[in-house]
Amino acid sequence: MTGNVKLKTKHIIMLSRLVSKMDFKVDLKGTTDTDKGMEIIMDLISNSHKAEDEFYALVGSMAGIALEEVPDMEIDELVGVFKAIWNKLQVFFDKPTD
Repeated sequence: MTGNVKLKTKHIIMLSRLVSKMDFKVDLKGTTDTDKGMEIIMDLISNSHKAEDEFYALVGSMAGIALEEVPDMEIDELVGVFKAIWNKLQVFFDKPTD
């Protein structure tokens, strides 16, 4: 399933709505990459109840699966989706500008 992850323009809006509703703010100054990752993950987990529907909609849309299937996804599948999204974002940010 992770090979089917599509990152589209509409996902930016969905992600914005999700982050806003979760009141997601992370201070990443002076920490290691591992610490940053753990801080982001813990903040997302601890605030996920605030935007459950938006989270399911975003993951389902990106992974191309039915909204009803997302809550029952295995954790390793969900992690695979996030890794695929991260890889796509890395490619986007690493592209040189013309």
